Amino acid sequence: LRKVHIRGQLRLSGPVGGGIYDWGYASGGFTADSKIDGGVEFGGQQQYCTRNAEIGDEAAYKHGAWSNVLIGSKGMYKSEAGQLAKETVIEHTERIAEKPYIMFEECENKYYLMIP
Repeated sequence: LRKVHIRGQLRLSGPVGGGIYDWGYASGGFTADSKIDGGVEFGGQQQYCTRNAEIGDEAAYKHGAWSNVLIGSKGMYKSEAGQLAKETVIEHTERIAEKPYIMFEECENKYYLMIP
């Protein structure tokens, strides 16, 4: 996810079964240049990287994401009690080369290729 404002809870995966594998399998993900007001439900994510994001004061994360990396982001995720998540925090983002991405302009009902 890039350049999005999540106004509420971000749910990265949903329940697919029961028992220990209730959240299925997901290897990891990435969010950059975004704002997350609510929490994040990682579901089955094993790793997750957040770069240059604003994370709300009440942003709790649930389930999965055993390894989280926050780079150049404001705010922190708050773990649930008993969660074994590990977090690596890097204060500032070094020089990066952004790749092109696709943007949807809802009011025009058009897609655009954005080249940073």
